[in-house]
Amino acid sequence: MIELPAITLLDVRGSAASIRGLSHSENQDAWLMVRSNKGGALYAVCDGVSSARRGRWAAQHTCRRLRSLFHEDFELGLTDLLRLIGEVDWELREGGRGDAACTLSLVWLRHNQACTLHIGDSSIFRVRAGRVSTLSEEMSRGAQLISYMGMGPVVSDRIEVRCEAVQADDAYVLVTDGVSRLMRPTELAGWWLRCQAEPERFVRGVVAEVHRRKGPDDATVVALGITGGL
Repeated sequence: MIELPAITLLDVRGSAASIRGLSHSENQDAWLMVRSNKGGALYAVCDGVSSARRGRWAAQHTCRRLRSLFHEDFELGLTDLLRLIGEVDWELREGGRGDAACTLSLVWLRHNQACTLHIGDSSIFRVRAGRVSTLSEEMSRGAQLISYMGMGPVVSDRIEVRCEAVQADDAYVLVTDGVSRLMRPTELAGWWLRCQAEPERFVRGVVAEVHRRKGPDDATVVALGITGGL
């Protein structure tokens, strides 16, 4: 059995920010931050696939359905989360008539663990003791996604799941590719440290930097810092 540190996850602070890309007429990204007494805390980003007619709807719908799973009196498990993702994939194909798709990257904090779920090219990073680690695989070939929400039943085999023990002062950063194409992971970690681990300052600074660099794609960042003591 793995011994997990006795960290208090009530001391988690999160923030999010998003900006429309210069080449887009609307922002097709969506994000989510939700907590419940028994379900834990869930943070997610979704990027609507621009080549799909209903990409924006797909991203928003996925976030809405994830939020609906978190009830105060519901003891949420990983199988519940994976089951919902399968349901949402079916809904995107039916509701969008095959023309709705998005990426999904999320961090789920419960007890003393962080579980990351990922499909597509939105990235998840962890900053620990000043060092950054990438917790998501790039699921694309150039500009073409090879795995995404709305691809069909095979999504359950393609989604990447990791669970790990959390440590005091860990930070998790989720970004759509409008951020990751412009800013390296080490650069994001440097911003986190310069912002003194303040999620709101960090997300505002990142989207402002994307704007300064004239980012063509929608850019969304969700950041959370664990400040509980061991």
